[in-house]
Amino acid sequence: MLEAQEKKTFSEFPEIHGRVSRLKNGTIGRFGWKGQIATLDDFVRTACAAELGLEAPGHHQSPDPSSPKDTTTDLDLTEDDCRALVAYVASLPAPVLRQPLRLSESNRMFAGGAIYKNIGCAICHTPTLGPVAGLYSDLLLHDLGPANSGEGYYSSDDPGTPPTPPQLLVDGTKKPAGGEKPQVFGALSREWRTPPLWGLHDSAPYMHDGKALSLEGAIARHEGEAQAVKNRFDALSGEQKIQLRKFLMSLTAPPEAEHLPAIPNRSRPSSAPGEAKVTQSNPPRQLGQSSL
Repeated sequence: MLEAQEKKTFSEFPEIHGRVSRLKNGTIGRFGWKGQIATLDDFVRTACAAELGLEAPGHHQSPDPSSPKDTTTDLDLTEDDCRALVAYVASLPAPVLRQPLRLSESNRMFAGGAIYKNIGCAICHTPTLGPVAGLYSDLLLHDLGPANSGEGYYSSDDPGTPPTPPQLLVDGTKKPAGGEKPQVFGALSREWRTPPLWGLHDSAPYMHDGKALSLEGAIARHEGEAQAVKNRFDALSGEQKIQLRKFLMSLTAPPEAEHLPAIPNRSRPSSAPGEAKVTQSNPPRQLGQSSL
């Protein structure tokens, strides 16, 4: 599916060409800011080790920068724990589209959906990828320009971030035949996997470093392959920008799933005034399909 997406070209935006994140073990990366992780199982275990500091089977926690040689053989999570956690994450419901109840606001939102497609946002943040509707991502790597260079950490100046090898690895052991390019593994510093926009309303701040506090701020940072799309956004009228924002902010986090254990002291999200909550199983219109 991603390899087919990689082959697509766009006449209005010839500079946009995403590529699959190919890993050295032969798999395709789908998770992580750099598309550096292939499976949900690996993604969850890596998050437990690197972000929560838990020792998980096959995934060591990040070392203490002041004493990197210190290691442990004790596990914080068992194999059964990890499998249960992965199963839980896999069972989470998909984000939803929330449509305003007022007709005028609904029309504004759908007008914003058309603008989203017309200015080119839907090329990388494609609404439907294979059988997955409402994802708003092609899950490919794209060059966002030198100003967005980085290695995918939450903070580039975080003193606790352990050193890692460069993201870009080229297999130089075999000479390509017929002038073909050498096999590239991983992502360049200025390349990022297109983050899905589903649930966008509830996922601020934006961008890989969390430094974009608003949608407008995130769009302003789109350079490289996305420069022409950004230019089209800048040329929109004030009303058109409001319409686009209405559409993007309709992509909300899912309600708590009925089959999952309730979280203590957490109430289910309620609709904002003038809005109706819409689930993906019964939407009034599929923005990711016919209306875009």
